[in-house]
Amino acid sequence: MDFHFDVADGFIEQLKENTQQGLDTAAVHQYSAMVKKELAITPEPSDMGLEIHHGGFGIGGHIGVGSEFFYGPITSYINPVVGMEFGFDFAFNRFAFFMGGLLGGGGRYKKDIPLDGYSWSAGEHMSGGNLEISLGYSVLDRQIVRLVPFAGIGVGFIDYPYNPSDPNDENDEISGFRYQAGLSADFKILRIVEHVYGYNGLSEYSVRARLYVAHDAFPTPAPTWTINFGIYANALAWITSLL
Repeated sequence: MDFHFDVADGFIEQLKENTQQGLDTAAVHQYSAMVKKELAITPEPSDMGLEIHHGGFGIGGHIGVGSEFFYGPITSYINPVVGMEFGFDFAFNRFAFFMGGLLGGGGRYKKDIPLDGYSWSAGEHMSGGNLEISLGYSVLDRQIVRLVPFAGIGVGFIDYPYNPSDPNDENDEISGFRYQAGLSADFKILRIVEHVYGYNGLSEYSVRARLYVAHDAFPTPAPTWTINFGIYANALAWITSLL
């Protein structure tokens, strides 16, 4: 593939020089006739033979909307959390490393939460989210879709936001260690192949969907399982090989 790139680059430079950057129309017509003649006698390939191998490193990011639906005793006290989810992606061959988080809100507390040292009352606003790191492996990577099962760890949190009427005049938060596992699917909408400074590059732009289950070790009565779902805009740039 490098040979073909070099031949094409050389031809373009020769064209620019011999046509005075396209100002010499007679020379341009001569080149046009020559190219048409070559195309006429060149058999049309049935297969372009371009195969992209995700070897090397990739780096990217995603941003979108995520949600966290709680399951267990805590559902008597709080609503699902919905908000902005963001993160960074790192890849090596088929391995994927995700870093990200969810920052959102869930309306109001359903009823008073009996936690020592806290006075979270029914009807008050709530917020919450998580921070996580996960490792995945691409089991399917085609021109249109990429599927990555993953597992990871992190921290989940639920907040009682700042309230001017609160004499403590501060935010309260409960948090806990979390572990999770799920599936990430990238539906690719644009792929750009480049050859820059002797390296082959591939940029992929996609819509990502993630579905996973997590467990948050909140204090009693809040230990919970969650079902998490999100939709994001995703970009991933690879240094790859082309054959």
